[in-house]
Amino acid sequence: MSPLKFLMRILFKYREFYWRFLNRKKHDFHIQDPPKEWVLDFKNMRTALEADQIIREADKQMRGEYSFLNISIKESPINWNYEHNTGKLIQLDYCFDIDSRDTAKNGHVKDVWGKNRHQHLTLLALAYSLSDDERYAKEVNEQLSNWVDQNPVMRGINWTSSLELGIRLISWVWIERLLRKSKFYDNLFGDNGLLWISVYWHQLLIRKHYSVGSSANNHLIGEATGLFLSTEVWHFHDKVKAWNHWARKILEKQIKEQTYESGVNREQAFSYHIFSLEFLLLAAIEAERFGNRFSQDYYDLLQKAVEVIPQLTDYGGNRPRYGDSDDGIAIKLSPKESSPLDWIYNIGASWLNTNIPVSMSGEGLICANLLLSGLTLQDSNIKNFNPPHSSEAFKDTGLFVLSSNRNKPSEIFCLVKAGELGYKSIAAHGHADSLSFTLSLGGVPILIDPGTYVYDHMEPYWRKYFRSTQAHNTIEIDKKDQSVSKGLFLWTRKANTEVILWHPTPDGGIIIAQHDGYKRLKGRPIHKRRFEINNNKININDQILGTGNHQLDFRLHFAPNCEVKLYNQSAFIICRDRKIKISFDENLSLSLEYGENGRSWYSSGFNLIEPTITITGKMESQFPVKFNTIFEVLK
Repeated sequence: MSPLKFLMRILFKYREFYWRFLNRKKHDFHIQDPPKEWVLDFKNMRTALEADQIIREADKQMRGEYSFLNISIKESPINWNYEHNTGKLIQLDYCFDIDSRDTAKNGHVKDVWGKNRHQHLTLLALAYSLSDDERYAKEVNEQLSNWVDQNPVMRGINWTSSLELGIRLISWVWIERLLRKSKFYDNLFGDNGLLWISVYWHQLLIRKHYSVGSSANNHLIGEATGLFLSTEVWHFHDKVKAWNHWARKILEKQIKEQTYESGVNREQAFSYHIFSLEFLLLAAIEAERFGNRFSQDYYDLLQKAVEVIPQLTDYGGNRPRYGDSDDGIAIKLSPKESSPLDWIYNIGASWLNTNIPVSMSGEGLICANLLLSGLTLQDSNIKNFNPPHSSEAFKDTGLFVLSSNRNKPSEIFCLVKAGELGYKSIAAHGHADSLSFTLSLGGVPILIDPGTYVYDHMEPYWRKYFRSTQAHNTIEIDKKDQSVSKGLFLWTRKANTEVILWHPTPDGGIIIAQHDGYKRLKGRPIHKRRFEINNNKININDQILGTGNHQLDFRLHFAPNCEVKLYNQSAFIICRDRKIKISFDENLSLSLEYGENGRSWYSSGFNLIEPTITITGKMESQFPVKFNTIFEVLK
């Protein structure tokens, strides 16, 4: 721990002690300046397909049916401190006395936080604005009133995470806007609205208890965005301007520190690229709305961060899945069926003038139109998307796209991971996946990244598996991970990856890279891998340098809908109408595994798990050793 971080921790502990004895209700807040008005035009939005989907989803919520982090629950009224998976009711202790990692006492706190982000209430408020039906506004009013009653300031699990406070503030900002014409508005947001004390303490805690040091990743961006938006919109106490200025400085700094020059997020987890980008976009839009723009460097990096997404996306729209993912979103103004990319792409095209595809079916338009309401946009004629047509390298982040027939129905798309383990010293959201790769054919996933499944301390076995080397399409030596983990979000010894050659060609290309993650073992092994794509063939050459006798495990993980058949040293894979043959080295002892022995599992989203097929090639050999694997795409 750095001296600065140590001093910050001491300061935070002092504040935690001091706040314990404050009278947290002794505030009389009044709106000094009314929230800025602008026209929210719902006339055209009401006829959109998305509008019907939003109303249907809101109606389910009115019946007490919800889905939080892919877990469906039925609860009416909501108990904001109840964790459904374990049936635990988390007590209203002083928030800094609560250990969120104590699963025996508090269960899966992330599942509790999911419903307390109030993003479902943003959707209910949007349903009110689309329909003028006060039933939806009444439900929002009742749920928020109950939340205030069940969550006294700084009491309970919902006050323990500054990121959760930031996300909740974003939800409240949009709930306030969407309910302005409702008869229930004043109870929540009127001159003496019941939410203002909670809003103030959300802001205060973020400002004084924000993420620092190795924890200052997407959390800090989310915290600063919540504080920035709420202080831009609401002026009801004398610290607003100072806190707004601080949040702006944090965002200006963090977009540079957490983004590679290529535009890719540094956490080595693509889900967090999207998550952080949502926050950064929301802050930029709000600043623009109030005539308080960020620097040009900020907008330049935003544009790159948006444009890089389709560059890393295959023909079928499948984006990368490397690293951690918890399915978190910064804002919910779209139905469940809509992807976050829908509104990001619409805003990128109409506001940032980026080179990205835009949905022709209208997904994400309601969210984008709401976010951009009142802003002066670029040319209304969105330029045509010019997709990438060849292999591409993102050298600063260690991502390499090897492809032939790019963006065509016959596309071969291979994404090779040859970069850092993760962001900052603990690399919290990175996986031990150096020199792993994924493969899709014509937009159909064939070889996949396994995903994340869960984070918390209740499932340490699964947390370890999904971030391990054995769960990825690379080589494991002596049953060890490439990098050494000492906690659920901590890597203490990291594999260093070096790219030796990158040579793209019109029909594919070559990349040669190596990592030293196993140098800590006897004989100091080095894994060197050569990928080559040439038209419809992929050749992977693996070399393990070093000395001594070692166990080697070579694995390929297939998408759940693939049919895999193994014949001697060849495998035939059928996935929908895509077919591929894989030829293995004769010295590998091959086997098929399916959700057994703690291996061969796939997670399509947080809290979701299913078995899938893995081919494992085993070899016990004296190092150095080398072997080839040949993939041939069949007609």
